[in-house]
Amino acid sequence: MDEKKMKAAEARKKYDAENMAMLATKMKKDEAQAFKDLAAKEGTTVGKKLSGYVREELAANGKTQTYVPAVLTAKNADRLKHETAFHNPKNMHPNQLMNDILERYFKWLDEARA
Repeated sequence: MDEKKMKAAEARKKYDAENMAMLATKMKKDEAQAFKDLAAKEGTTVGKKLSGYVREELAANGKTQTYVPAVLTAKNADRLKHETAFHNPKNMHPNQLMNDILERYFKWLDEARA
């Protein structure tokens, strides 16, 4: 591993130690395997699927920020919520994910107009 990657790994490890926590549960083996299979079928991981569920529950109970820009249609807001919960490889907050999507869109738009 080169020095740049080692520093990045150390920074992630430090950030995780200071800001992250693990949640765990015991389940019957067949249920756990079925959930793993479901996650794989959806193209995601168990961890991302579980963290998405936890974030949805927190948002539904007013424990996290749930702002979605008003310019979104209900259909798009639902899709964004789904993508954030289940297919968010960088584990971004919905606002961050929306900003990332918009930045990509405007970059594409600038290139299309050039």
